[in-house]
Amino acid sequence: MDTAHLQKKTGYVIRLSEHALITLILNGLEAYSVEHDRKTPHLETCGALFGYQVPLKDNRILYQIEIANVDTSAKRNKRSVTPNTDAMKLKAEIMGAFWPNLEYLGDYHTHVYKSVSDVYSVELEEGDRRGDDKGYYISNGDRRWLEANAALCLSYGYRIGLVVTIAGMKRTGGVGAKPANTRSQAIEFNLGKKKVWLSAYYVYEENGTIKYSANNDRLITIECPSLLGFRGEI
Repeated sequence: MDTAHLQKKTGYVIRLSEHALITLILNGLEAYSVEHDRKTPHLETCGALFGYQVPLKDNRILYQIEIANVDTSAKRNKRSVTPNTDAMKLKAEIMGAFWPNLEYLGDYHTHVYKSVSDVYSVELEEGDRRGDDKGYYISNGDRRWLEANAALCLSYGYRIGLVVTIAGMKRTGGVGAKPANTRSQAIEFNLGKKKVWLSAYYVYEENGTIKYSANNDRLITIECPSLLGFRGEI
């Protein structure tokens, strides 16, 4: 068993650099807003996350995301995005060879909706708990993909996953325009006529496979200093 994937009861912090945040936003908004080959906007997209892992003084684990890189070979549509595992291998190996200070940490993908109301009216899936009907949560399909690719993900040190959810709004700004933590693992903010959520998950080993943490897991905190300010410890 990989000890890096033992569930750490003291907790996790996932922190995004400004560079990584900009990449997530620009790539997500382009896929959402711009018409593509089939004249279809509102596509999902995905990519890799690179950074480093360090222990904090309070025994939590910090995953610092320095770089987010879009997967241009992913299969994208309105309802899903399928990563290309060859891209994962290529990027992890190149970064390990030439930029060993930046480790492969995991990936991100987007969830897209026409309106904010659609985000709050997602149908519950089999195995969901009460309260899981939010579009900014990771889906059961996402969880199945991780378990189906567990061996590959473990071999490259897959440790975290981010969901970037984008929904349209009728007007700019409005209520909730100021960036804020909706929960410890999620940040919500507005960009023009778009509302965006960033949701973070850690990966742990259980019964011979790896799984994403639960929705509303209190062990995890997402931090984005360029949106919410820096909350470090001395």
